Amino acid sequence: MILTAKTEGAFCVAAALPCSLPIGGWRVDVDPDMIELLDREDYIETSTMEERHAHPSAA
Repeated sequence: MILTAKTEGAFCVAAALPCSLPIGGWRVDVDPDMIELLDREDYIETSTMEERHAHPSAA
């Protein structure tokens, strides 16, 4: 799940989680199993795994 952090601190917390991938622009690809460790008030959900892997013809 790709999250956009609202603050630099929130970005650093999400980026430090195991299996997280900092993308840039305060966006982090976070393992869905780690989401419960974050305060959801500090992030905006940018996209989900399903959206990223959906085939264009499925839309």
